[in-house]
Amino acid sequence: MAMTVTRGLDAIQAVDGKDYRCLGTLTFDASYPTGGEVFTKESMGFAHKITRLIIQPKSGYVLVPDLTNLKVLAYFADYDAVADGALTEVADTTDLSALTGVPFEAYGW
Repeated sequence: MAMTVTRGLDAIQAVDGKDYRCLGTLTFDASYPTGGEVFTKESMGFAHKITRLIIQPKSGYVLVPDLTNLKVLAYFADYDAVADGALTEVADTTDLSALTGVPFEAYGW
């Protein structure tokens, strides 16, 4: 199974002369793939391009969009007093199915 994108009712709204905004939520699955969960511009309501994607952190995870590869990467803090430092990407096959209803705001056309 893959990450699910759910657009809200009346999610697509014109923002300016070119871009539109889509509001919705993400639901992760039970097996996170290294390098991120895949999404499509169509799943977020756009025919041509996503220009910006904002995803709210949830349950201690920081979710970072990769618009070049159309993926969402999940990071967490691994502060074990040995390897303290920058955030670490979630390990391959980690169960993130508890991450449901993660709000996103996408812009594109």
